[in-house]
Amino acid sequence: MKQLVLLFLTLIIALKSFGQDLPLGSKEELRFYAVEQAYQVSGYIGTQLPGEGDGDGSRILTRDTKGLNAALDKLKFTISVANPEAPIHKRTWVFNKDSDTLFVGNGNFWLEKGSDGNYKIPKGFGDIELQLIWEVPLYIPGAQNASVLLFNENGYVIDRRQLKTEDGKVFFPQDLAGKKGILAVLNNSTGEYVWHYYSLDHGKKLVGVEFDMSLKSSVRGILVQETGDYIMHEIETSNGYGEKITFEYHAHANSWLSIICSTTEGAHAKGYWVRTIGTEWKYYPTGSPLTPNRSNVPVEANEVYQIIPVFDTKDLRDWSDTITIIGDGGDKG
Repeated sequence: MKQLVLLFLTLIIALKSFGQDLPLGSKEELRFYAVEQAYQVSGYIGTQLPGEGDGDGSRILTRDTKGLNAALDKLKFTISVANPEAPIHKRTWVFNKDSDTLFVGNGNFWLEKGSDGNYKIPKGFGDIELQLIWEVPLYIPGAQNASVLLFNENGYVIDRRQLKTEDGKVFFPQDLAGKKGILAVLNNSTGEYVWHYYSLDHGKKLVGVEFDMSLKSSVRGILVQETGDYIMHEIETSNGYGEKITFEYHAHANSWLSIICSTTEGAHAKGYWVRTIGTEWKYYPTGSPLTPNRSNVPVEANEVYQIIPVFDTKDLRDWSDTITIIGDGGDKG
């Protein structure tokens, strides 16, 4: 018996790394990438009272800045405090050249009251621990759309996340770094829309390896036979229950087709509904004196025949027995 349907396709599997890499292998890589993209630092100090704040500490990073930490150290502020017992809020931002936030940190401190009754700024008041922003902007020229697919150990997708994209940037959630999965980016940097793929566990760009393949698929319950002049098939049953089988026969000559269909419990079909595609069904009972369990059906060359075995319900029952044809021989279920 041959399969019923044959489909052809080309399967592309991303296996090899190629071209631009991204810092996706770990949160540490993302953090260093963000430091490299730092363009401007800004800070703010103020109280809860309106007008008591100074946010003019913005500084552009240059080659002479000598690193991000050096730039942060140079932020200077001047504020006037009317209520010295109130908390003073501090906040620092780091931006890229497009003013996207890369790092942010904040905190509070209180003025210290000296023995002379005057207030002073405590030591370490300006210490702020900056945290990497949750979604790190990655520069990917031409990026128009992006999503992340996470896989289990068998390669099945267990999670899919749509990512924010903007002007050739993909905003990548830091919790996905180093995961088992792929970042898929729709790119038009060449004028054509093409999907680019990056591995999350090492950030390498992946290029598809092409395999020409064919799929052979069959409709369950239809057995196809293209050779020979007889059909013989046994259906596995238990207490009269089993899966009803039908046949598709391709005739190559004007002849007789012998059909025998039985169950593993010894029951035989009492007849067969037969037709060529698009014609009326005709019933052929079994039970000739010489071959009591066989039906002989005349067939013509180059015709395709559809055949449905008919059993007594006590011999073969199927939950899908819902279609009935009125006429000699009973149902086609």
